[in-house]
Order: sequence, then C-alpha cells, then structure tokens
Amino acid sequence: MKLNSDLNQNKKTAKRRAGITLPEVLIAFVVIGITSKLLIPTIYWTVAKIKLCSRYTKSYSEMAQCIKTAERDEGNFTTWVWEDDEQVFRKYFKPYLRMRRLCGKGADVDCGSNASYKYLNGSEAGNPFSDTNYRFITDDGARWAFKVNSDCAGKAQYCAMFRVDLNGDEKPNVFGRDVFTFYMLPFTNEIVPEGLFKVTESGYNSTTGWPKATYQEVNTNCDKNGTGTYCGARIIQDGYTMDY
Repeated sequence: MKLNSDLNQNKKTAKRRAGITLPEVLIAFVVIGITSKLLIPTIYWTVAKIKLCSRYTKSYSEMAQCIKTAERDEGNFTTWVWEDDEQVFRKYFKPYLRMRRLCGKGADVDCGSNASYKYLNGSEAGNPFSDTNYRFITDDGARWAFKVNSDCAGKAQYCAMFRVDLNGDEKPNVFGRDVFTFYMLPFTNEIVPEGLFKVTESGYNSTTGWPKATYQEVNTNCDKNGTGTYCGARIIQDGYTMDY
C-alpha cells in the first residue's frame, strides 16, 4: 500500500512541476507585449520602406518610358519647344501618361494645394504641389508637379523638373520618403533624380557632363539631419533600396 501511495504522490508532484502557474503565464504575456511593442513598429516601417521604394522605382521608370515614347513622335527632347508649362505638358506628356486627373494650376485640394510637407530632418518644407505649379495625378495615385525651364538648351540647363508624391494624400509627406524630384537634362537626354543632378549656374559642360552631388554629399543629405532631397540618388546608389 505504501508503494502505491508513493507512486501516486510522485505522479501528483510531476504534474505540478510540468504545469505552468498563473504568475508564469502573466510574466510571459508581459514579455510578449514588450517585445511586440518594440518589434511591430520596426517591422511596419521596414515593410513601408519596401513599398515606397517599389513605388519610387515604378514612377521613375514610367516617366522615363513616357519621355522615350514621346521622342519617337516628337524627336529628341533637346529640340522640343520649352516655354509654357501647360502647352509643353499637353503636347509632349499628356498623350503618353495614364492619368487619373489633370489639375493644372489653381487651388485644387485633390492635387495638394493645401497639403503640408517636411524635410527628412523634420523641418518644415514648402509645399511642392502648391497652386503655382502645374500638377496632375497618375492612375496609381501618385501626385506630380511639373515645371518648365524655358530655352533650356540655349542656357545649357535642365529642361523640366518633376516632383512626385508617391502615395498622394497618404503620409508621411516627407522629402526622401515619399517625395522625390527628377530633372530632364538635354544633350544627354536623361531624366535623373536630384543628387544625380545638382542645380547650379554652370549647367552642362561637354567635358565634365552634368554637375552632380558626390557620394558623400548624397549620403549626408539623405540622413536624419539632412533635407532628404538627394534621397532619390541614394536609392539608386544603394541598389534600389531605401537603406536609410
């Protein structure tokens, strides 16, 4: 009888040891909660960066393709008549873009006339989609602003500037995150992001080509203390990743 009693007691003791007590469960939940609070924002932002980088690549590629298609009908864009924003856009771009809305200029809320923007370092930025800019929205929801630089070939300067907000009304509305700038460069017939082209008075040089930011300038501009205006160049520099 004593042997059976000892065996039963050992079984009860083993079950108690194998079980999980309520305090242990509560501690586990606390640990999981703290870990989730730390990891979820990081995971969310990692996924968001991948998505934004993909949209950046798509927008850049589609605008470059639009220009190439227009050149087949209108000739090398160095020879285009670069004068009025609306006339240039309607003739050389509108027929070759899939657009959701053409806003032009004026107080059009859908095209961002009252939106607010920031630089990468958190400081306030002017609204690149204000009613003084010629604006349109492509069918993927990206918001664009377009500005002509008249007589660009004669001045050896960029012909047009494009700014894009990759996700329109969605946040963060920050340069280097969802806002990027591209320039159309005559002579070499390129459209390049800011950073791969620097706006300077010197313009194009047949020996040195177009002025551009150095590797270090791009990295410095595209960090937590910079404006983020060169981040389009940083994405390309880093192999089409948003590694900043």
